[in-house]
Amino acid sequence: MTTTTPSGYYDRTFVGTPTDLATILRAANSTGRLVGMTTPRPYAADPTRQTIRIRMRSADLVPHTSRPHPATRTTTRTARAPRRKSREETMLWLIPTLLILGLVAAVVALAAIVITWVFTHLLLIAGALAALILICLALGVTSGACPGIHCPGCRHH
Repeated sequence: MTTTTPSGYYDRTFVGTPTDLATILRAANSTGRLVGMTTPRPYAADPTRQTIRIRMRSADLVPHTSRPHPATRTTTRTARAPRRKSREETMLWLIPTLLILGLVAAVVALAAIVITWVFTHLLLIAGALAALILICLALGVTSGACPGIHCPGCRHH
């Protein structure tokens, strides 16, 4: 939607993604025609898009010196090919990662072995603990301070 004002400025409403709107603003600003804009607001029909209103000068009001020359507007540059990582650079992170993964796997396997052993021998472990408790009670060991054997200065017996 375009609204023209009598002074040679006009308002225009744009709807698009934030990237689209940034491209439009960059183009309007590079030609020297951008005067102002509103804050981007969500577009009601599509929540992924936004709407802004831009005030621009008509092309007649932009001085010739502020317009970019067609030769300087775009520069042709050859794009560099992406640099591949060397084998040494790859090994710098690959070896420690594999070592850490190996250690984690070993710890998990050891934990699984210990848990399996404990569950298979649970009755034996419980019986041994019960026997120790009965032996301690039979010997009269009730506290850790005095085992029941007479020691100098002890008034236990």
